[in-house]
Amino acid sequence: RSVSAFLLNRSSDLRFYMIITCKLDDRSLDTTLERIIFCTNMSEKSVILLDELDSLNIKQKTSETASIIDFFAKLKASKYLSIVMSTINDPEAVHESVMERDGRIDEVIEVSFPSEDMMMQLFKSYTEKANYNIPEEVMKATVKKLTEMEVSAAGVANIVNQIFIKNGAKDSYTQEDMDIVLAS
Repeated sequence: RSVSAFLLNRSSDLRFYMIITCKLDDRSLDTTLERIIFCTNMSEKSVILLDELDSLNIKQKTSETASIIDFFAKLKASKYLSIVMSTINDPEAVHESVMERDGRIDEVIEVSFPSEDMMMQLFKSYTEKANYNIPEEVMKATVKKLTEMEVSAAGVANIVNQIFIKNGAKDSYTQEDMDIVLAS
């Protein structure tokens, strides 16, 4: 509720920052986090996205773990409001001092893989957008396999792209065409 109120009441002084953590080494992580702290202290409202936080070496207590903990502490001490969001593919890869200590992470929202119905909607949407003619029975069988494989929504988009790459342009695609893509 507070996040949506924050975003709905945003003004021109709202700043968004996205940090793609998998692209940072130790030195650039510290520099980037310090720059974000500096910028958030210049703005009354900030939204910060730490993308792929688990890609950092923060399973054990490392300098990177310390940098992240220090970052959270400095944000908390700031007189301005900052909302920090993070994407994590593997929560086990993040040290408990980051994940489980009170005041660091207020809420964890787990995004699960699409259900079979959602997978069908995604697959139909992507294939229709690409103008691929896939018979209904082939689509159902493919979606069932995708659901069993626990493919993400982004993975579905990639698979639809692979249909053309692996099989070329066709009037209609078969189950064999789909199996070629799913096997790779």
